Amino acid sequence: GVEYLQTKHVPMVMIDRYYPDMADVSYVIIDNYEASYALVSRMLSEGYGKIAIVTTNPHLTTMDQRRKGYEKALEDGGIQVDSRLNITVPVYDYIGSLPASLETMFSEVPDVDGFFFTTHILLEEALKYFLSRDINVRDGHFAFSCMRSDPLMRLVVPDLRVAEFPENEMGQVAVDILVDEIEAKLHHSSLPVRSVVLRCKIC
Repeated sequence: GVEYLQTKHVPMVMIDRYYPDMADVSYVIIDNYEASYALVSRMLSEGYGKIAIVTTNPHLTTMDQRRKGYEKALEDGGIQVDSRLNITVPVYDYIGSLPASLETMFSEVPDVDGFFFTTHILLEEALKYFLSRDINVRDGHFAFSCMRSDPLMRLVVPDLRVAEFPENEMGQVAVDILVDEIEAKLHHSSLPVRSVVLRCKIC
């Protein structure tokens, strides 16, 4: 993995990942906290008050920041965080686990009115659940927001709120960093670690 490449002194840059214990590796990420905060705040401003978070991989710094953004938006909106609205599924079995988790959540909080998905993959699986239960996702009864998205998802949920990643900029910055590191290695020199955080566009 990354640790092995580090021992071989291979030039590298991480994209959309950041590990605090790998402080000597450059990375390019989005502002996960700010984007999550903005999405949830927007739903709150539209009148939705019982918003669930659907997430996975809580040990990842990126996912943890998205959860914290969600919680801070609720706090600033005067809403107490409700553990019953925190759906965290294992990444190795999210397809099998998510339907049962949603069933439990609906039974415990039947008046839930919003959903924040920390990744579009979870939104995709949740939509399968909603459609299989004939739950209308287009009439505005539920608010949906997601970190990143597939454009086709708007055909199912027209008013989907999305934090769009600046993918082109992320790629360009990452390539620039990698080229600089390769050139530095060729000249037997070193460069300081670069930590680049880019903002998402809320759509």
